[in-house]
Amino acid sequence: MPEFGWYLLVEQSDDPGEARIHGTLLVNGAVSLAVSALILFFANLTLGGFQKRLEDMAGTDRLTGIMNRQRFEPLFEQMLKYTIRRTEPLSAVMFDIDRFKSVNDTRGHLAGDEALRAIVSVARQGIRESDILCRWGGDEFLLLLPDCALNEAERIAGNLLAGVAARTVEHRGTAFSVTCSFGVVCLASGKKRGKEPRRERLRPGPGSLTAFPRLFS
Repeated sequence: MPEFGWYLLVEQSDDPGEARIHGTLLVNGAVSLAVSALILFFANLTLGGFQKRLEDMAGTDRLTGIMNRQRFEPLFEQMLKYTIRRTEPLSAVMFDIDRFKSVNDTRGHLAGDEALRAIVSVARQGIRESDILCRWGGDEFLLLLPDCALNEAERIAGNLLAGVAARTVEHRGTAFSVTCSFGVVCLASGKKRGKEPRRERLRPGPGSLTAFPRLFS
C-alpha cells in the first residue's frame, strides 16, 4: 500500500515443464539451422558438379571423346597470346582422312565412325600430355603443340602419319585401313623473325605431310 509505504514482493519460480519446452525449442532450432546449412552446402556442391559436367559435355565431341571446336577456339587464342608474350614456340598439326567420303559410301557411316575413333586412339598414344587434340569438324582434326618447334612438330606428325596407316580398323567382322594427310605449321617460333622457310611438301599425294612457314614471330 503506497500510503503506508508497504510493498508486496512476489517471488515466482520457473515452471520446470516450461523450461524443458524452452530448451527443446532452442535445440530444435539449432538442429534445423545445421540441417539447412548442410542441405544448402550439398545442393551447391551437386549443382556445381552438374554444371561442370554440362560444360564438359558441351566442349567434348560425343563420337571420339576429345575436345570439340567450340571449346578449342578460346583456348587456342589464350595459348597463342601466352606463347608470343613469353617467346616460346607453338606449333599446330591439322590432318584429315584421305577419301573419307568413299569410306562412308562403300562401308557405311558406322564404319566411318570406327575409323574416326581409331585415328583418335592412335593420336592419343603418339602425343605428349601437354598437347591438345581437337576434332575440328567432320574428318578433320587439329593438334596444338605448346613449346614445340617446327622440326619437332614435323616429327610428331610423321609418327602419327605412319601410325594411322598401320592401324587396322575393324567393323562388323571386316578390317580395313585408312590414311591421313597432315599439315604442320609453326604458329609462334619464340625467336625474332628472320628469313621465312619455304613451304615444303615432304610426301606427295594421299598420306602426305606438308610443312608451312611460321605465322607469327
